[in-house]
Amino acid sequence: MRRLGAPGRVLGRMFRCLSVVLTACHVSPLAKIAPGIAVPHATGIIIGDGVEIETGVRIYQQVTLGLAKLGVDKFPKVGSGTILYAGSKILGGITIGKNVLVGANSVVLIDVPDNAVVTGLPARIVSKG
Repeated sequence: MRRLGAPGRVLGRMFRCLSVVLTACHVSPLAKIAPGIAVPHATGIIIGDGVEIETGVRIYQQVTLGLAKLGVDKFPKVGSGTILYAGSKILGGITIGKNVLVGANSVVLIDVPDNAVVTGLPARIVSKG
């Protein structure tokens, strides 16, 4: 793969900044996102560098996936079929299992098993499927 020269990098940064201003969301180019995710309302979504998202994930507005604290490069992994409702925050090196429902405005700081429902601040598991 050919690397871009200085003009190409500057142009790339300009387009990224323009897209952030127009859509109010930021998806890192270093995030590993499988095909088939759904973003019904893309406003305010932030997806950090090392985040891994499997297929069939639905992400609503104002969702953040990223670091729990600065200086610790641990990012979340989201399993297939998971739904992240509006305003939820998934932070740190945690794993969200398959077919999980994350309630609106929840702050998830713990690993979540498959087929569970989590909600709250901080989030706790309220149902296991």
